[in-house]
Amino acid sequence: MLRTSCFVGVEMTLGDLICQSLEGATSFDAGRSAAVGAAGFTATAPVVHMCLVGLERTLPGNSVSAVLGKVALDCAIMPLPIGATLFGIGVYRGSSVEDAARSTREEVGQSWSSGMLFWGPVNLLRFRFVPLEWRAPIGSLAAAVWGVYLSAVANKAHAGGSVPAEIDQLHQHEVHKKLSRVATRIATAAF
Repeated sequence: MLRTSCFVGVEMTLGDLICQSLEGATSFDAGRSAAVGAAGFTATAPVVHMCLVGLERTLPGNSVSAVLGKVALDCAIMPLPIGATLFGIGVYRGSSVEDAARSTREEVGQSWSSGMLFWGPVNLLRFRFVPLEWRAPIGSLAAAVWGVYLSAVANKAHAGGSVPAEIDQLHQHEVHKKLSRVATRIATAAF
């Protein structure tokens, strides 16, 4: 788990630095990047690690049926690591527990629908070809891209409520809007 925490903490820090660049930052906010990295190390990584181990125990192997089952289950449990990430970033950025929980509830649905579009294809490859002990670290390579997205969503309250144009374009796509409505209903009921 320590290896996973280190990989996830580093990739989320890098994702935030890229996000700040996309936002047009003239100087980097080291405290923000540290908060995102700390959330990755202490909140996201343990949840991701346990989810991956649980998926493998539930559906062992890399047969087509096992891989498809893992991808489907991963989509179903995706709000857990997304929620842990958004909540952790909020708390590390100085939000109260109540404010971080409220913000997480507001953002998890849209982030979940984005996550299904992003992680579905990534996980098809990861569950089929990557050994269990390397899934989280290898997934961190893809997660560096995902970290840009989550950093933008989690930090938008601190940036005047906006996200980079590239992420806003994703949110405007019709498929994303439909998935987001469904995911928001499910997430609201769950959280």
